[in-house]
Amino acid sequence: MRFLSLEIENWACHDHLEIILGDGLQIEGRNGTGKSSILEAIRFIFARDARKYKNKIKNGTKACRVKLRLIKDDREYEIEKRLFLNKASEAVILLDNAIIADNPTSVYNSLQSILSENILDKLLYVPQGELTRLIDDLNRKGGREELDSLFGLDKFQSVYEGAQKEYSEKKGKYEILYKKFLKYPKDNDKILKNRISEYKKKISTLEKEGNRVELKVNDIKDTIRRIKKKIDEMQRIRKEKEASERRIIELNGTIEKEKREREFLKDSLMEIHKKKKYLEELRGKEKDMVKYSKIKRILDDIKSKEERLPDMDEMECKKRELRLLKPHRKDNLEKQLKEKESKLLGIEREIAGRKQSLSEIEDYLSNLRKLNYNAKCPRCGQKLTKKHLENEIRMAQNKTSSIAKEVRALNSKRDLYKTEVKKLRVELEKTKRNETRYLILKDEIEKSEHEAKIIMEYIDKLKLELQREGYRDEGLDFVEKMIEEFNRIRGGIETLKKEVDRENEYRYKINDINRSIFKHLNERKSIENGIKKLEFDDSLFEALYIEKERLQEEEKDKLLRLQRINSESAELGNKVEECEKEINEFLSLKGEVDGAKKEMNLMKEARDEIFHPSRGIRRYYREIYVKKLGQLITYYFRKINNNPKFREISFDKDYNIEIKTTEGIFNLDQLSGGERVQLAVAFRIALIELLSPITLLILDEPFGSLDKEHRETMGEALNRLSLNGQLILVTHIPVDSLNLPKLELEGY
Repeated sequence: MRFLSLEIENWACHDHLEIILGDGLQIEGRNGTGKSSILEAIRFIFARDARKYKNKIKNGTKACRVKLRLIKDDREYEIEKRLFLNKASEAVILLDNAIIADNPTSVYNSLQSILSENILDKLLYVPQGELTRLIDDLNRKGGREELDSLFGLDKFQSVYEGAQKEYSEKKGKYEILYKKFLKYPKDNDKILKNRISEYKKKISTLEKEGNRVELKVNDIKDTIRRIKKKIDEMQRIRKEKEASERRIIELNGTIEKEKREREFLKDSLMEIHKKKKYLEELRGKEKDMVKYSKIKRILDDIKSKEERLPDMDEMECKKRELRLLKPHRKDNLEKQLKEKESKLLGIEREIAGRKQSLSEIEDYLSNLRKLNYNAKCPRCGQKLTKKHLENEIRMAQNKTSSIAKEVRALNSKRDLYKTEVKKLRVELEKTKRNETRYLILKDEIEKSEHEAKIIMEYIDKLKLELQREGYRDEGLDFVEKMIEEFNRIRGGIETLKKEVDRENEYRYKINDINRSIFKHLNERKSIENGIKKLEFDDSLFEALYIEKERLQEEEKDKLLRLQRINSESAELGNKVEECEKEINEFLSLKGEVDGAKKEMNLMKEARDEIFHPSRGIRRYYREIYVKKLGQLITYYFRKINNNPKFREISFDKDYNIEIKTTEGIFNLDQLSGGERVQLAVAFRIALIELLSPITLLILDEPFGSLDKEHRETMGEALNRLSLNGQLILVTHIPVDSLNLPKLELEGY
């Protein structure tokens, strides 16, 4: 498997970034440029719980997106996840551009078969500051469980504990079954088999007796069937004879009924001859009276038109009103009104001018009263004295009285003109209404006279048409009586016509009845001849019936006996089944006891010899894994660290790391910081080669504690890893020997 590319959007401090991963990647940049967040984006793709990554949504946005492309077994996968602040996350996987999972749960489950979250966390992804954590834990004896977990040996402890528990359970089960088994007699199966043999002998005896009874029952049933057949034949003859006699009675009734119907039809034909003559008389009357319908229609039309003639009294009233409303000229009134309104407007303007002058003088007077003797006269500009001020006030008061008197006189004159204008307006409005009414009445009278003329001309035409139809002023009541008589005659004609038209129908019916009577007479004769041939013996029928009932009672008794035999046989069969069931239960319990004992012993052996912490397969696998891991670590550590004094890396029984050198055996505390980092990297590469299904290593700041020379050495070692697998790392320290595509991040 190999990662191809990574695309992130609104992730951490990145707006949008597309990264090619196919040949590995070295991400460089200053602190705070978002290097580690790119590795966390890869981790996010394989995570089950997306909620803990919500802090990676870029500030100011509400969602982020991460898309990873990878190839496995020559098939391309595309995984995309979206994370939101205020709603559930979304996820989808495309395999060769076809969707194979479309929600977070199904995507996570699908990824477990590609690269599980557990392997990524424990083996492949090393966060910043945790490169040496595993070897540090081993040095403190705290990493043994984690290393056992990586080897899969932790499962053996669970199995050992489970085996101990299961052994106790199986032992308890065996003891319970054995106590239950001891309740049965020693030879219980033989005792039950002898009992079954006795039951089967009794069943055989009952079966033989049942066969004899069943044969007798079958003989009785055959005899009953023969008697029933003879009885059924005799019953058929009796029913046929009774049916024939009933049919003769029915035929006699039908023949009499048909004869009565034939006589009725003959009488009806005689009546039809009489009705034909009466029909001719009615048709003659109908011809003479047909004109009255048209006369009635014309009279109704004349009446309708006369009702539409205008009311002459109303017309005369309108003419008198028209003469009274003879229009007068309104021009003189309009001229007078206009002159009066003009004069009224002049007076109102003059009043307004006087009121304005009055207001100004009153203001002047008010201001004079506020002045002291040191001021100047507002009219002449001389310095005021008491006498001068009193004269000015008196002059202003006199002028105010004079103007107020003039205003009152003008108000009286204005009121007079207003009254005259109002009268002229009322008179002019009345004149206009009279003129409008005059025109309306004149038009109504002319229309009514024209309509009356047209109606009268039409009425005269209708009267001429009445004369042509032969009307002689008989009156409307007479005409209506004639029409009623005409309708009555027409109804009678229709009724008689229907009856007369049935003459041929009656003749055909008479012929049909004659043929039916002849047919029924022949059928009656044939049935009478058939009855003479039917024979029925009442005494023989009664004897057969009694014998059938006797045999049925005998059959019933035999069947009851057969039922009792079957019941006894079934009861014995049930006892046999119970005994067989008890034998099976006994043998099954015996087998369970033996099986439980065997399982208990096997589980004890497996617990003690296979899954024991210090013995068996667990010890064997630990020795293999630890030996192989030591060889791989030695190989990679010597590639990374070129110091010839380091010979071999191994582990003791407690997983303590032992470093064999030319100077003796070192422990981890005797290594420098850089050597510890080199050993940790070698340890990680060895674990991946030994345990991982893919060769992939993701490192965050692995060079932090190394000097330049050791950085370059480790860079060359990592190059060799990237040739056989894939390496993705983050560093803020440039390493020249590291031969990976670079992504340089700048800014904050």
